[in-house]
Amino acid sequence: MYTIIYIYAVLGQFWFSGLITTKSQQTEDPNFPALYYLMNFNDFTMSMVTLFHILVINNWFITCDMCCKVVGNDWPRAYFITFWIVTVLIMVNLVISFVLEIYAEMDEKYSKAHKRIRYILKLKGEFTDRKGEDSSSNSGESDEFLE
Repeated sequence: MYTIIYIYAVLGQFWFSGLITTKSQQTEDPNFPALYYLMNFNDFTMSMVTLFHILVINNWFITCDMCCKVVGNDWPRAYFITFWIVTVLIMVNLVISFVLEIYAEMDEKYSKAHKRIRYILKLKGEFTDRKGEDSSSNSGESDEFLE
């Protein structure tokens, strides 16, 4: 996932670097919230922050509209939509599926271990019942073995 974000950050820097600043036209536009000019691609760190902002789907359309307005066409929408599809729809779902698969596997192992413990306890109960029926003098030895 980091590799995909890295690739998109480099592409975003290549296409949008230096276009969104405090002097850009979107800072005067009342339709854009204050401080959204901080979501830019001017350096690698801000590119990563902007892409994370889009990854968590936090008003990504505002950032997309801002880039479209600065560039002057709608091609940045393709960049943001492909990033969203690749990261959110594919990568996040893969991560979730891995977590669920690990959970299912561990549940199966736990279930087998739990069945084994119940079987051992059942055998132990039968053994102690038989021991009570037999009045032998070896009571201390068998208790040490079971514990």
